Amino acid sequence: MLLTSCPSPGGTSTDGGGETKPTTYTATITGTVQDASRPGVGLSRATVSASTTPATTATTDANGAFRIQVTHSGSLSLTLTAEKACYETASPKTITIVNNTPYNAKAIELTPVPEPQGSERFSLTPPGGPTYILTIADCVRTIAAGEFTPTPVKVTDPNDPAAEIDAPTRLAGLLGSSGQNEKVTAIILPESLVSIGEKAFRNHQNVSAKLTIPASVESIGKMSFQAVGITRSGRASLEIPPNSKLREIGDSAFTESIVGSISSLPPTLETIGRGAFYQQVRGIQSTNFIIPENVTSIATGAFAVSFAAPPRVSGKLTIASPNLTRTPADKTQTRTGTLGNYLFKVVTAGTKPANPFTTIALHEAVFNSYTKDDLEFIFGTGGRYVDIRDETRQLIPE
Repeated sequence: MLLTSCPSPGGTSTDGGGETKPTTYTATITGTVQDASRPGVGLSRATVSASTTPATTATTDANGAFRIQVTHSGSLSLTLTAEKACYETASPKTITIVNNTPYNAKAIELTPVPEPQGSERFSLTPPGGPTYILTIADCVRTIAAGEFTPTPVKVTDPNDPAAEIDAPTRLAGLLGSSGQNEKVTAIILPESLVSIGEKAFRNHQNVSAKLTIPASVESIGKMSFQAVGITRSGRASLEIPPNSKLREIGDSAFTESIVGSISSLPPTLETIGRGAFYQQVRGIQSTNFIIPENVTSIATGAFAVSFAAPPRVSGKLTIASPNLTRTPADKTQTRTGTLGNYLFKVVTAGTKPANPFTTIALHEAVFNSYTKDDLEFIFGTGGRYVDIRDETRQLIPE
């Protein structure tokens, strides 16, 4: 008869020579690190430490999730701590793990440190110019309306949406009285940033470096980057990372700006404002441009472009969202519902607005909501309209 030894209740076992040794277990600890000021918002690249010897650490992913494996002998009590730049370190969280049983530590919340104020909010380098890199300081979370325009502007009065007030710009006088609009060549935004106010960077015309919108940004206000980089004939690029938390792009946010082309939008995006990416000389260049599933509204002319001799993009526009519908045959409703007019129109003198895409693939709900005539009113003439799930199903004129 073959006999085998089993772990004793005290967590020990014996080897072949009769020597007693501890039984080793491996337990997995999971959880998230979240922003205490924004319930449910995970923090990427936070460091989580378990008080083992030596300490066991992990870095959170794009959604704030972490996973730590701890090797131990039976039941073990330890503490978890989390930290991230621009946040106060959380109080240690005590947990107990037993054998191989997974442990869900749920959410560890971090509180933001106070934002820098006054001149500590930004830097202009190199000192003395003649041109500058404008860097917004770490731990700045909210950029106010008009805050970093080169010259004073008027912005919407937060207490009266129908009125305007003067916005105090932090750059007034710092760039000199002549050619202020051309003196900033790059804008660097911090990873702590959450919202960008109306006209915040409007009219920095000579920006030539890539503009990166940090993944932490949730809203971009109207006209916030209007005419940024407009004087550059070979415009730099706009980067919105795929793990972005961006929900809203305001009216004219990037009108006539650094955007030479844009190929992707983040999956969290919900609304795209009127003329958000409108350009005079260059429109969508991507051969596979996708409107994400969560988008609920795209306003008129969001991606429109007008110039003398438009190139045609031999590519596909995919509307993945089922939300951009209207009630069929409802004559009291605007014919375009949640899709604005002339979204991607290319306007050439003496011609009708043209659609730059050869194929427009629509979510089934959108496909069933509009006629081909409606869609040509929205996107312009040309191109074929197909069902996203079955491209052999095409809209034909009624």
